Amino acid sequence: MANTPLAFRPTIFLDTNALHYMSSYLRWAEKENLPPFQGGVAFRQARSVLRQHMPKSIADMPLQGAKTLAFLQQQVDQHGAAIYTSRFAKAEVIYGVLEGQAHARMAREGLPYRMRQRTGVLSELVSMYLESQDYRQVIGEWDNFLNLLEDKGGITVLYVENEEDFSQIAEVAEFLQSRIFMDVVDSWMYACALVMQAERIITFDGYFKRVINRLHNPQGESDWQQLQSDLQNMLRARFPGQPTLPKVENLAPDLPKPW
Repeated sequence: MANTPLAFRPTIFLDTNALHYMSSYLRWAEKENLPPFQGGVAFRQARSVLRQHMPKSIADMPLQGAKTLAFLQQQVDQHGAAIYTSRFAKAEVIYGVLEGQAHARMAREGLPYRMRQRTGVLSELVSMYLESQDYRQVIGEWDNFLNLLEDKGGITVLYVENEEDFSQIAEVAEFLQSRIFMDVVDSWMYACALVMQAERIITFDGYFKRVINRLHNPQGESDWQQLQSDLQNMLRARFPGQPTLPKVENLAPDLPKPW
């Protein structure tokens, strides 16, 4: 009997803001009884609910998280997608939550935003307003978030650094930074996606998205064509097979399926 061809299994990489928005949406969804905690709600209805609680520009962020959840569910159900992020994304999420917690406490104690921004040692000031339980809580929340995705949504998020050599990721990231102006963490994120040969990155960072898509498709621009060629040659020399340069695409306005 002839061997059955293996079905295509997409690899998807999640940027920090995608994880932030997914987590934020799930908090609001549980509070307001929206999908995936309850079915029968259209996207426009969920959007209307969130916009009652926050400005449109802010409400659209967790709604991007809802789209991401729905897309990941679809890709896992239909194709058994492999989903990755970076440990640096986890670090960014934890940093953001802890910093926000400290600033909220400072504001309640009479240290207004402008005063805090003028402080020359802001990190030291923030650390003074954090307690040991804050660190335990944010780690617990992160673990609960990943467990919720896996147990209820069937979405398993893995860390690239657990499966690939740090030195290889660093080498790719350094190659990128020597040729393209990118945020240090963005270069690491993109390097992780390249090392895992991801076909798609989910990010809502406009500049990062433009860089990713220009490298994927230079659109006839000679500078980007040269960058693409240099990157592909570097990847071919270090990894087997034809290198995949991921892209970022807009997500359909869908809500995750009920859990």
